[in-house]
Amino acid sequence: MVDGCSCLASDQRAQYCDSAYVVIAKVINVSYRKGVPQFFANRIYDVDVMHVYKGNVNKGPVRVRTAARGTMCGVSLRKNAMYLLNGGIYTGQMWINSCDMMAFYPVNDPKKYVPFDYDCRCKVKNMILEGREKKSKWICARGNTIRCPPESGKMAECRYDRDKDDCVWTC
Repeated sequence: MVDGCSCLASDQRAQYCDSAYVVIAKVINVSYRKGVPQFFANRIYDVDVMHVYKGNVNKGPVRVRTAARGTMCGVSLRKNAMYLLNGGIYTGQMWINSCDMMAFYPVNDPKKYVPFDYDCRCKVKNMILEGREKKSKWICARGNTIRCPPESGKMAECRYDRDKDDCVWTC
């Protein structure tokens, strides 16, 4: 048997927009699905949700599931640490995986996180537009990313432009 987790690179905005939920939570306990050898069993994290940025999630205790191992895109979280968690809801359960995670390290000061201001109308696509080729509305072509001046310290972002009523790369 061979396992392998493979993901396409994605930016934080896309990960946020593609997630069913985005929360800050503290890991309370880690357990494994019963009846399956631990090596193969999905991990179940009991977490205490402290802040909800996105999704139909209540503050307080919830369960978040992930695959057993990193090679299956599972995520390892430390007990008693706080994390920015995001992911999907499948069969009524919250899931995380390494391809979708916005942050892998514990959050030292959750008060420093500000609300995300992403406009999820915009999508980034892996494509290059050449010459007079017209792009679809609400799309930023990854191959046509603009470069921000090095002194700005910023990376280009795909953002909604009210004047153009479309999505464009901005610094």
